[in-house]
Amino acid sequence: MWILFSAVSFHKAIISFTSGVRFVESLPSWRHVLASIAFLAFSSPAGVAIGLAVTETGGRGVGTALAGAGLQGLATGTFLYVTFFEVLLVHLSTHGERADDGRRLLKILAVVVGFGCVTVLEMITINLTS
Repeated sequence: MWILFSAVSFHKAIISFTSGVRFVESLPSWRHVLASIAFLAFSSPAGVAIGLAVTETGGRGVGTALAGAGLQGLATGTFLYVTFFEVLLVHLSTHGERADDGRRLLKILAVVVGFGCVTVLEMITINLTS
C-alpha cells in the first residue's frame, strides 16, 4: 500500500506542477486558473470513488467485470493518447518550434529504454508481491 501511495503521490506532484505552470501561462485570469486547479484536484478522488463504487458494490458478476474492464480501458486509452499525441508527437515532430535537431532517433531510443525500465520494475514488483 505504501509503495502505491508513494508512486501516486510522486506522479500527482509532477502532474500538478506541470498543469499549474500551463494554467498560469495559458488561461486569461486567475479565476480560470483556480477553477482549473480545483477541477484537477477533485478529478482523482472522483475517479477513485467511481472505481470503488463499481468494483466494491457491484458484486462479482459479469456486469461488474465489464464495467471494471471498461474503466481500465478508458484509463489506458487516455494514457496512450496523451503519450503518443500530446507528448511524443510534439517532441519528435519536425514542424514548429521543436524542429528536428538531429536527435530524433536518440529521443525514440530514450522512450523505448524508459518503457523497458518501467516494465522490468513492474515485473519485479509483481514477483515480490506474489
